[in-house]
Amino acid sequence: MTEILVIKNKNTLEVVFPARKSLSIIYICFFICFSVLFLLICFSSLFLLGFYFISLISTPFIYLFIITFHFRDSLDLFKTRHLIIDDKSITFTDKLLDIKFLNSRLPSVILRENICMLVSTATSYKLIDLGNQEKTLKSSPSLIIWEGIKEYDLREYLKKNLTLIERDRIAQEISNFLGIAIVSENLSGTMIPFKNLPFIGIEFPRIQKPVGSNISFTISNDNLEVIIPYISNYFKLEINQYSFSFSCNASSCYCANGFQDNRYNISNLLCTQKSYKEVIYKYRGRKNRKITSISPSKLCPELFLSTQNGRYRLGCKLTFPEIDWLAQELSEFLNIPVIWE
Repeated sequence: MTEILVIKNKNTLEVVFPARKSLSIIYICFFICFSVLFLLICFSSLFLLGFYFISLISTPFIYLFIITFHFRDSLDLFKTRHLIIDDKSITFTDKLLDIKFLNSRLPSVILRENICMLVSTATSYKLIDLGNQEKTLKSSPSLIIWEGIKEYDLREYLKKNLTLIERDRIAQEISNFLGIAIVSENLSGTMIPFKNLPFIGIEFPRIQKPVGSNISFTISNDNLEVIIPYISNYFKLEINQYSFSFSCNASSCYCANGFQDNRYNISNLLCTQKSYKEVIYKYRGRKNRKITSISPSKLCPELFLSTQNGRYRLGCKLTFPEIDWLAQELSEFLNIPVIWE
């Protein structure tokens, strides 16, 4: 298979992912023969039936309709996929014989100014099975582009799984062009501030509040207030010179009735990594038959405030950039480390 091509100049970076099949002479000849035969049969049939004018007008449209819906999936095998970065945006497009094709399955334009993180994914994740036992879930390497709180995983838009070497090469090219450092998902045991950063080779750049995040973060003198909304509920963390407190308007929340403790009991901020849990799905298939399947469901990373008495989760359903930003802001305010579990 043809290798991935990287074409770059001062203003643009283009990564070309090869087609799954080569456009051979045999396929081209078959396509031409089919087209000519179809047009002759369609035109002659309408002409013999007396529809002279209609045959001239309708035949090309009928042909295009058949080609669009019948050969669309076959043609996808021969298209190359292009990731193009310019000074304003990132776009995906398909090309065949240097002709661009629209593809509704590809993401819309990613605004470059809103990109806050580039994350190289792990090749294995923790998986909790139905028996609550811990296993390992293997995964092909990929690169996630975060546009604020929107996630774009290259694995979902490419025509093949990337090798570790291919992923690292593409990630480095994009990182160099955008001027954004690469963050690894595999942060188990990592502590911020990094005492051994030159030796472990992990970068964790400081980012601004991600575009699209509704988290409210307010500092006034030595007081801090964090409000994390989720659907119709909210979670609030308040810290003053002597204490910290939690409150939440959801009845199922552990701090629904309020919680308060000494500020200096806080020891660190704990971040958990993305993991998966097996879930049973039930649905009806053909002939209304009941079908049961077991599939891994993603568990989002979480942020906890650790004290001498336990740990307390901050908010719910936070994205990776939100956790990174919020953890580093709280770490700086409280002068405590961030630990990745």
